[in-house]
Amino acid sequence: MASSNTQSATANWNPKIADSEQFSRHPFLWGTLGVLRYELIRSLSLTRLISWLLIFAFPVALILMAKWQVGQRPRRISPEDLRIGFSFIAFALIPHVAVMLNLLMWATPVVNTELEGQTWIYSIVRPQGKLNIILGKYLTAIFWSIFGGLLSATIAIPLLGLDKSFTLWWTLARLVVLSSVAYGALYIAMGTLFQKRAMVSAFIYTLTVEGFLSLLPATINQLTVSFRLRCLLVQWLDIRLPAEMRSRAEIFDLSGTTHHLVALAVYVIVLLSVALLFARRSEYSLQPDPS
Repeated sequence: MASSNTQSATANWNPKIADSEQFSRHPFLWGTLGVLRYELIRSLSLTRLISWLLIFAFPVALILMAKWQVGQRPRRISPEDLRIGFSFIAFALIPHVAVMLNLLMWATPVVNTELEGQTWIYSIVRPQGKLNIILGKYLTAIFWSIFGGLLSATIAIPLLGLDKSFTLWWTLARLVVLSSVAYGALYIAMGTLFQKRAMVSAFIYTLTVEGFLSLLPATINQLTVSFRLRCLLVQWLDIRLPAEMRSRAEIFDLSGTTHHLVALAVYVIVLLSVALLFARRSEYSLQPDPS
């Protein structure tokens, strides 16, 4: 009798049995985590790591070159002007250029890589398989973007030797997280909506909307992620803007940070919902592109 109780207890503590029970209770969660684990392991290839390092080393190199150029000037610049100038340079290069380039390569081909590898068919025969792949790849993309952005900021900011360096680093760290989550959702949605040439479409959208429209002094720029991040940068760093810029909400909305964060959260939820709904209901062509 004691032996049977011991065997029963051992079976209850068997990790494989425990994992199978947890999977049966939460199949969607464990399916997504399984895709995340697989994608993280697969992303540790030499080619991907080198491309990732080059993307996030690029802003560090440009920031240090800008510092060297400033140091060559005979005219002395005030510490506050230096802090503001390099804050905008680091903001443009790390949460924007580097994060967006990385997500463009990792998040946009979310469906196309599975179709080219002839592995999308396996997601069709599994319950919620499509949704697991979309969310798993999304989490993988934002993980590497956040990691790379934080690494770039951690290396570049101390080397600048600016006043309030930690405040700048902490602001950039939060903006890197927000940028990765928001732009990751954008590129995941475009990768599901466009089966072919998704990266080209995402690149054109980035240049026209996030690059050009976000800088226009018009209400339409409030629909962009860049506008929200820019406003958060100014408020978190307590940058004193000229009176004519503070009075125009189309350029810098300085009325608070909460509504910017809420707008970004709604942006992410809407885009991920569109991506998941489209992926679940659509039938992608499994035939290779003859072109």
